[in-house]
Amino acid sequence: MRYTTESTDEQQNNNCEIVLARPRNIYHSDSLHIPCSVNLDSLCIASAGDFVEMCELCSHINELSLSSNQLTSLKEIIHIMTATPKLEFLNLKSNPLQNDLMFPNQDELSSSSSEKQETIDDLQVKQVPLLPVSNYSFPNLNFLVLNDTQITWSALHQLLLICPKIQELHLSLIGFKEVDLPAEFSYGELLRLHFNYNQITDWNKLLQLGYCFPKLEKLVMSDTAFNSLPEQSQCVSAFPELLALSISNNCLNDWEEVEKLCYFPKLKQVRLNGSKILKDYIPKECTAFLIARLPNIQILNGREVTDKEREDAERFFLRYYQDAENKPYRYNELRLLHGDLKPLLDLNLCDDGLKVIMVFLDKSQEMILDGKKTVKELKVLLKDFVGHPPSKFRLLHFTKSPEPAVLAIMDASNRSLHSFRIQENDEIHIQLK
Repeated sequence: MRYTTESTDEQQNNNCEIVLARPRNIYHSDSLHIPCSVNLDSLCIASAGDFVEMCELCSHINELSLSSNQLTSLKEIIHIMTATPKLEFLNLKSNPLQNDLMFPNQDELSSSSSEKQETIDDLQVKQVPLLPVSNYSFPNLNFLVLNDTQITWSALHQLLLICPKIQELHLSLIGFKEVDLPAEFSYGELLRLHFNYNQITDWNKLLQLGYCFPKLEKLVMSDTAFNSLPEQSQCVSAFPELLALSISNNCLNDWEEVEKLCYFPKLKQVRLNGSKILKDYIPKECTAFLIARLPNIQILNGREVTDKEREDAERFFLRYYQDAENKPYRYNELRLLHGDLKPLLDLNLCDDGLKVIMVFLDKSQEMILDGKKTVKELKVLLKDFVGHPPSKFRLLHFTKSPEPAVLAIMDASNRSLHSFRIQENDEIHIQLK
């Protein structure tokens, strides 16, 4: 984006540079008011422009978004950062960054524009040689977004060396297949890392993130196709401070792998929406199984787990597996806590199910009900009996004892049938909407 009075050929070619130059005939930087937070997204910006002009006009900026532009050179990024020493937030999302470590010489940059220039045609940015990384430091930057860029691990390593105080880093949609930071590299300031939609499927490679960022408290790693989690010793050594982990849409297909989340010593929050292992269960069962198996988790999928919800989930878990031949290890732990529980009257675990009577208009029919089915699944089974699609009728639970009464309108599609406490020989009335 250009703050100027004239258009250029570069703009006509949809390729421009940041030039925060003063309007013609205005010679004092305080005459042009630039806010502390600047958004320059989707403007085809490819270069930074005159360094001296940027220093005069942008030295107060603390938030800068350059998302979806055409910046390719890390040299230009360092150029911009040097001109904005108070910068705390920098968004470079969707820029095709390349691994060119051409760090500019600040003295040469300054001398290249020693005279003030009034027109865009006169602005020149001198090419400068590569200097050691140690010549640069940006201690105020604490939030860096690099999603959907082509940055390499080598370039990222160099950026982290000159930005020693970053607390939140976004590295999603880059296509990383491994973590290739130096084994001895340790960056203790980073607290939050977003690493979604990358192509690493082996947790042994992901462990390197923990070793490089030992103070990490939050790791967001959704839509990553791993099917196992690290062992206890690895969790303790690699992620000793991790409090929150988001691994939604993963490929975990074994409950024993899910239970490894207990190995992270300080983990309290987890997101597991869309996990492969949950696809065969209704939402209520998913929640109950996760709560029962993960006693350390206090916030599940964004919701706080209450004491009552945990107790109900653990009791549900015990009853669900009490007749199973191969019981999970967690079953014995919960049995010691809650003792042997009697089956609920409405929870029929035998193959025969519950006998109920379906009533529609002037006809009725006995049916064996599977308490694990949902209301939605039952309505699909009844569509031929009713002669209408499921969306055209509702179900009412009707009991005959101790006296006839409607107990519930069964309108929650994903609710399991056993949760309605249906008894043997109860009636389910079908009513057209």
